[in-house]
Amino acid sequence: MILLENFQGQHPFIRNKLSRLRRKIFLLDATIIPLCLSVFDWAKFRSRKGVIKLHLMLDYDGCLPVFADLTSGKIHEVNIARQIEYPKGSVLVFDRAFIDYYWMSVLDSSDISILLY
Repeated sequence: MILLENFQGQHPFIRNKLSRLRRKIFLLDATIIPLCLSVFDWAKFRSRKGVIKLHLMLDYDGCLPVFADLTSGKIHEVNIARQIEYPKGSVLVFDRAFIDYYWMSVLDSSDISILLY
């Protein structure tokens, strides 16, 4: 616990203006991890490309992962994001790949704010 407190105190994001918000902030994103298709034949993404996708949600206060999931490269980011339960009153920060207006209205009705970057 001491290591976590030390890390949170030194992290530059913590001193940012967003840290003054009294709401919990979560950062959502996904990235693909390329794999050699001849070695990892189960990770077929396209005819000559092997990929797995890492879906990640970070807690802004400590920049530590709250949620992580590895899927095949064909699973879209928003499909995984819809499955996560978010605390009421929190703020989600994500890019336009996560835009799904129905899901965003569900978040809004649950008092969850959205910031697009």
